[in-house]
Amino acid sequence: FSSHPDNPHPVVVTIEGHEVSIGPGEEVMVTELAPLEGCTPGYWNQEQHFDSWVGYAPTDGFADVFGVDYEKTLLEALKTGGGNEKALGRHTVAALLNATSPVNYAYDVEDVIALVQNAWAMGEFNEAKDLLEAENQQGCPLN
Repeated sequence: FSSHPDNPHPVVVTIEGHEVSIGPGEEVMVTELAPLEGCTPGYWNQEQHFDSWVGYAPTDGFADVFGVDYEKTLLEALKTGGGNEKALGRHTVAALLNATSPVNYAYDVEDVIALVQNAWAMGEFNEAKDLLEAENQQGCPLN
């Protein structure tokens, strides 16, 4: 979009709920973002998908990676059923692996680690789990 240099009034355009004002002679380039993606814990915990793990191994300790008191490996956390910290553990590992893979994921590794550390510090696991679970279910582009 551009505003004609002779037009003294800004042009206001609404893009996905955000108003953008374009002044005289200014240009704004709008690009469409690729849709977000995410693979579930069920994808990441299968041995045939271990080749998609980037930077981490199934035997790495959850506590070592995330700096919280949870004595499981990443793979054990992915496979552990249940709620609260167990559910957050599953979705945390999936989020970590999504963030390090070619998946177009909503969070980066630092975001995932900070979210999990905060949840563990507060003892409130469900809100963080819900955020990560929603992103982990965006659709998996991997084999």
